[in-house]
Amino acid sequence: MSMLVVTPERGVSRPSGETLADHLQGFEGPLAQIRERLVDDPAGIVYSPPVEMNLPLPWHRGRVMVLGDVAHTAVPHLTQGAAMAIEDAVVLADEVTRDRHVVESLRAVEQLRHPPAVTAGFVANTIASALFDLLNRQHGLPSSGACRRVAA
Repeated sequence: MSMLVVTPERGVSRPSGETLADHLQGFEGPLAQIRERLVDDPAGIVYSPPVEMNLPLPWHRGRVMVLGDVAHTAVPHLTQGAAMAIEDAVVLADEVTRDRHVVESLRAVEQLRHPPAVTAGFVANTIASALFDLLNRQHGLPSSGACRRVAA
């Protein structure tokens, strides 16, 4: 199960199982079971801060291309990861069926898909930063600059 929990942090790189369990107080059913396991088995927690990453072009080398989350990830606030990967696949399928060398088709895919990936990452990062800053203000913490951009 994946769960996105947005909380203000004071420079802590990995919250304890108890801290995460506290955020789930009041929930019943599967979340209550998860809450109990967080304290009993904190090694099962996969924790990472929100990260946005867009590989610089080119996304291909010869006849091999990376797409989807390998080429561009965004923080999950737009829930666009799967949709963008499907769009990448549709554009790739369309471009490789054209009557031209495959490398030209891969370059066309990059030119068509890179701008929307950058835009989606920017929008998601803006929303995430605003959300984190709002939470930090509510808890008396300084602005976080919470989302990290990763350059390849």
